[in-house]
Amino acid sequence: MSSADKILSEVNALRPNPFSDRLADFLESIELRIKSELFNEESPVYDPSSLSLGKPDDSIYYLYLFGIIDFLNGEYGRYENTFSQFEKAWNKLASQLAEIRKNQKRRITLW
Repeated sequence: MSSADKILSEVNALRPNPFSDRLADFLESIELRIKSELFNEESPVYDPSSLSLGKPDDSIYYLYLFGIIDFLNGEYGRYENTFSQFEKAWNKLASQLAEIRKNQKRRITLW
């Protein structure tokens, strides 16, 4: 698992920007979305010391924040490219989790 401080520090180092004070809010937003949409938590709680995704899936956090930075900088072509990569990573993880759930249900009905 990654921490919010680690992700934010690396994002700011890799893509210097004037929005670093706002990125924590965006990170919280995507973490709560991950918990509710991908992990089906009904009342997700944000814990910046322990985010839901570890390597290699934590690329979702980086791509999301890079896309936000691109958008806020008015770099719309770069934003579209970054969010396309984000959506691919999101959909891949969603598919993997759906397959795991399907297999778990299958095992339950077989026993």
